[in-house]
Amino acid sequence: MTDAAIIEAEYVEWKMVKTRKALQLIFEVPLEHQALVQAALGTPMPDTSTPVAIARMYLEPTVTENVTVAEIEPPRPQKSLAQIAGIICAQPAFWKYINVADADAAADYVRGHCNVSSRAALDHNEDAATAFRTLNTDYKLWLDGRDLAA
Repeated sequence: MTDAAIIEAEYVEWKMVKTRKALQLIFEVPLEHQALVQAALGTPMPDTSTPVAIARMYLEPTVTENVTVAEIEPPRPQKSLAQIAGIICAQPAFWKYINVADADAAADYVRGHCNVSSRAALDHNEDAATAFRTLNTDYKLWLDGRDLAA
């Protein structure tokens, strides 16, 4: 990179900020380039913002005009409701939210709450799917400290 305002970094993560309806993008720069980052961007301050541009570097192959994002990077497959239920039932925070002791009790709770005999039914029974989506949304709000039931 020859332009002092261009910083080569690796995009490693993103985080949703629901309260501001925004994404935080996380880039990593080698520590030895700290002075370059400081010179180009300054120091983040809570009362000011620094507008920047973000561009993906294409080292090979060259991207031609009129290429869609889907052609560059295929979308990640979405998880099924049954998969999501399996994931959250394994989370101790979810156990605390529904006041159970372990993953098996959490799975029992979800099945009972959604009135199904198997979490797989969440993907085929619309009433169960709706009940689970509501439960999962309420759980996420609780995790974010915005418990609606309180």
